[in-house]
Amino acid sequence: MENIGLHEYRDSTPKQIEFCRLLKSHRQAVGLYGGAGGSGKSYCARTASLDILGTLATLGFKNQRITLSCATYPLLRDRHFEKFAKEFEGMGRLHSDHQLHGTCYVFDDWNLGVIALRNLDDPDKYRGTECVASLVDELTETPVEIGGVRTMDALLYPIRTTLPVPFLPFAAFSNPDGVGYSWVKQLFVDRDVESFGLTQEQVFFLQARITDNPKATPEMHARLQALTGNLYKSRFLGLWDSPEGARWPQLERAKHVFRMRDVFPQGLPHTSYQFMGVDWGKRAPYCALWIAAFDGDFYVYREDYMAGLDTSIQADRVANLTGLNEHIRIARFDPSMWAKSQSDGEFSGGPPKIEYFQKRLDERFEVLGKGFNKDRSRALETIDHLLSRDNGYPDLYIEESCVNLWRELSGAVWDTRGYLSGTREDLDPRCADHAITALYYATHAYLHPDDEPDEDDLSPDAVAEAYREQREARNEHSWKRFAGTNTLWGKRLTS
Repeated sequence: MENIGLHEYRDSTPKQIEFCRLLKSHRQAVGLYGGAGGSGKSYCARTASLDILGTLATLGFKNQRITLSCATYPLLRDRHFEKFAKEFEGMGRLHSDHQLHGTCYVFDDWNLGVIALRNLDDPDKYRGTECVASLVDELTETPVEIGGVRTMDALLYPIRTTLPVPFLPFAAFSNPDGVGYSWVKQLFVDRDVESFGLTQEQVFFLQARITDNPKATPEMHARLQALTGNLYKSRFLGLWDSPEGARWPQLERAKHVFRMRDVFPQGLPHTSYQFMGVDWGKRAPYCALWIAAFDGDFYVYREDYMAGLDTSIQADRVANLTGLNEHIRIARFDPSMWAKSQSDGEFSGGPPKIEYFQKRLDERFEVLGKGFNKDRSRALETIDHLLSRDNGYPDLYIEESCVNLWRELSGAVWDTRGYLSGTREDLDPRCADHAITALYYATHAYLHPDDEPDEDDLSPDAVAEAYREQREARNEHSWKRFAGTNTLWGKRLTS
C-alpha cells in the first residue's frame, strides 16, 4: 500500500505522504488536508490522485477513474490545468471535452486510467460520474447544500464500483474560510460526523501549515506572516475560529454561549419576557427559536431546526416543545406566511400557512405576529449590536444546545459581490441563514417596535384581540368544517 517511488518522484512532504497513507487505511476514508495557507494543498491533491490510481493498478484494478473538483471552473483551471501539464509532462494529456470523461487528464499508460476534472456549481449533476475516489480542492468554497441537495451527499454518492477494491476514499483540501466554513468545520474539526451519516473511524483531519512545507519560499512565509486579524489566524496559524470575511468576527464561544442548567438552574424566572422567532421552510429547514429577555439581556434557550416538514407538523413541534408553564408573549413569523398558499404539499391552494399555527397554538402563545423583513441589512445590524458588548443594547447569549444557530452565525460571511458593487451589505446568499432569520424576526421587532409595519399588519395588541375575536366568532358549523373527518387542523381548540 505504500508507494515510496511515487513520493520520491513527487518530492512529497512527510505530511503529504501521511495523508495519502490515511486515505488508503480505511475502506471508505473521508479526510481533510491542510487547513492553512501555503501547506501544499493543491499539490497534495494531484499527488494523492496519482497515488490512488497507481496503487489500484499495482493491485490489479487497472484503468480506474477518479474525480478532482473545485467549486468553480475558473478555480479548477487556475489551480490545476497548467500544473498537470508541467508536473505530469510526458505522462498523458489534458482533454477539454473527452468523449467519455469530459474535461479530464488521461494517462498514456492505460493501467493508470483517468482523472476527471469537475467544477461544483451543481454537484448533483455529476451523480452519474462513477469513480473509485473523489478529491475536492478548497472544499469550503462550496455551501452546505446546492439546489436542495446536501453537498457532502452529492460528493460521496458517485464513489462506487462493483469491483472488490480495498479502498474508496474521499479527500478534501481547504483553508478555514469561505461559505462552506461552518459545515466543513462541523464535520472535520468538531467531528459531528453522525450528522453526515459517517462514522468516527472514517473521518480524519490532518492539519498542515506552511511550516510543514519545505518548498514554501521566503516570500510565501513573509506574505502569510504579514496578514492580520482573522486572515492571520486562519491562513498562517491554521485556526478555525472564524472564516475569512466573517460577518460576525466578534463571536466567541466563551463570551456568547451559556448553559441553561448553570444560568437558570430553577428554570426561567417568572419575571422573564419570553418570545419567539420562526422562519418557515419545507425543502429548506424551518427554524424556531425560543428567547427570554431577563435582567436586560436576551437568552436564546431553545431551537428547533429541521427540513422536510409540512407546515402542520412545524406547528405541532412548536406547540409540543414549548413548556406547559411557558408564556410566549409574542411569536414572530415569516410575513410571507400570511399570504394564501398556492400549494403546501397537503392541500392545493390551501389557507395561509400562519393559520396552521393559529389553529394549533393554545393560550400559552399570546400573540402571533409578523417578523421584521423590510430592511435585511438593518435587521442584521441588530444582531451586530446584540453580539457586541457595552453598547447600550442587550447582550445576546445562546444556549449550547442551539447548535444550528451557532453554526450559521459563526459561518456567515459577507456577500462580497454585493458589498463591492455598493448595492447592499448582506450575507453571501450561499450561506445558510434560517436560524439567523428567525433570530432577527424576533429581536428586531422587540427592540424597534416603532418600525413601520406592513400595511395589513396590526399592532401586537390588535393582533391578539383579532385572534381572540376570530376564535370566539366561529360557530359549530365552522368547527365541523375544520375538524372531524377533515384532519387539516387537528383537534378543536377551546376559546
